Amino acid sequence: MDKISDKALERLWSLAAEAAVLGSMLIDPDCIPKARGIVTANDFYIPAHQFIFEAMESLYDDNKPIDAVLLRDELVKCDHLEDIGGVEYIAKILDSVPSSANVAYYAGVVKDRRRYRDLVESINAMNEILQEPDLKVGGTGPTNTANRLWHRAGTGWRRLL
Repeated sequence: MDKISDKALERLWSLAAEAAVLGSMLIDPDCIPKARGIVTANDFYIPAHQFIFEAMESLYDDNKPIDAVLLRDELVKCDHLEDIGGVEYIAKILDSVPSSANVAYYAGVVKDRRRYRDLVESINAMNEILQEPDLKVGGTGPTNTANRLWHRAGTGWRRLL
């Protein structure tokens, strides 16, 4: 596969948007339902951000207050504090967002980047089908190339909606 351009890489994820969503949720717990209405943990590209999002969701669902100390404790409980880079990374996320006012916008960016990754994944899977050495265009049924491509494209496109 050709080298992915810097512009294309920028479409795959946004570190700034992901950090802004998490920082907003941390400084203003009222942002949590707003963010959850737009994104899920799986929409975050960076695994550390997925762990942090899930930990804040857990605290929120348990009706516990949310701050850096309680987030750290929840990440320790889930055995993910070191996976995210420790308390220093929590502090870095807090420093990355000056205001929680734009949480919905940043959550939308995170979701949009996830959709782009899904599209790229779907295209790559279809390309793999087309590269098979014993590819047969004709025939019927689920192994027919056209059916396989249609199914793969449909899977990717459904995730885009």
